[in-house]
Amino acid sequence: MILHLRIQVHVLLWSLAIVLNIPVTAQEFPLRVSHDGRYLVDSTDSPFLFIGDTHWPLLWHYTFEDVKAIVEDRKQKGFTAIFLSVAAFSNRENAYGNPTFVERQTLTVSEEYFEHADRVLRYLYEEDMAVYAVALWWNQYRRNGDPASLKEYGRFLGARWKDLPNVIWAIGGDMPFRSNDVESYEALAWGIRESGAAQLMTWHPNGGRPFDSPGHSSAEYFREAGWHQFSSMQGHHTGSRMARRLLEDYNRIPVQPVILMEPWYDWHETRDPVFGFPIHQSARNIRISAYQTTIGGGSFGVGYGAWPLWYHESSEEQWRAALSDRPSTIQIATYMRQFLEDLPWWTIKPDQEGKIWSKGRGEADSWGFGVSAFGEDQSLLLVYVPSHRSFELVEDHLPRDFSAVWFDPTDGSYTEAAFDHADGLVRFSSPKVNSVGDSDFVLVLRQKK
Repeated sequence: MILHLRIQVHVLLWSLAIVLNIPVTAQEFPLRVSHDGRYLVDSTDSPFLFIGDTHWPLLWHYTFEDVKAIVEDRKQKGFTAIFLSVAAFSNRENAYGNPTFVERQTLTVSEEYFEHADRVLRYLYEEDMAVYAVALWWNQYRRNGDPASLKEYGRFLGARWKDLPNVIWAIGGDMPFRSNDVESYEALAWGIRESGAAQLMTWHPNGGRPFDSPGHSSAEYFREAGWHQFSSMQGHHTGSRMARRLLEDYNRIPVQPVILMEPWYDWHETRDPVFGFPIHQSARNIRISAYQTTIGGGSFGVGYGAWPLWYHESSEEQWRAALSDRPSTIQIATYMRQFLEDLPWWTIKPDQEGKIWSKGRGEADSWGFGVSAFGEDQSLLLVYVPSHRSFELVEDHLPRDFSAVWFDPTDGSYTEAAFDHADGLVRFSSPKVNSVGDSDFVLVLRQKK
């Protein structure tokens, strides 16, 4: 009862802070990799929970006033990071009539474009928002610039933004890996580094064909590169299959943090309305993916995005509506963040072998597959079940003398969990429906003090 009350008070205070637009935990940038190599921390060594929202065209599709409206909304909902592309797709002009490059082939930059970009990035820093900045979206610019001009462009970016500590650099950009691009990637990355920019850096992969591929990551190709510091993955498969793919990087030695940076996008159509990319899923499946990959795959955070916000030509009516009418936004940025920040989330380790499960886990690699994770000292256990079920857990692997609660990921509420013991097993039955009529829940077991 005391635990249950403490959790409810925490959620109430967190929600009040969100409503009043009060920062819940101010981050002290820059970010860096934790001592154990599993997650990111700020300059005070405080763990940084990465909850990112995808706005690739933020620097060119919007006026500065539009940007402020977007960032204010995302911050209020609980996002801690924004994804954007530095260079406009196809060298489009920004909202003020300026292209990224006055000469695209040589990557000769427009000072006016970057003055607006400066203003946006400074504002994001002031608003305590990390920025995952793709330096040059590769599937748009792979035919432009030679290694020398790419290195010069990297030097330009690094020198310009090396003192913005909230920036995270990303090389690449949604392009399948090709060995003949490596020289260009290296030139751009080392150009940024040679200018004195010391912020975190990764490579942004292509995810492969939805459901044919479990996803691709930067660690597949650039783990040994001196500039690569964490594994960034894109994937569009069942959450449990993507979790299994994340674990491949999680288990690499030496250890680097892993994150599903670009997962399924949110929209009411599976295919996006313009290009027909089949990269959208329902709020339910987006939520399932987020919990399966964070609890079961070792991801140090999660990416999110809705079609009008990732698309670079959405109307103002579309993108403003997408800020407010997508239920999964609150479920991920507000309730999932609340849930994880109430835990020592940075200590949880995926139960990769499924050793706690005796019965009722579900079919591997499916949307219905149950996942679990342990706290570092075995005093905490998380079990995520994507659908209603009865299941049995092996008592020897559970916290001793534990309390048990169910967390509803659709409204952030908790209820006490009933259970019984028999023959070394502990039996649970998850609630039948959550607040939106689905049936996914998280079981939280904590050792009583």
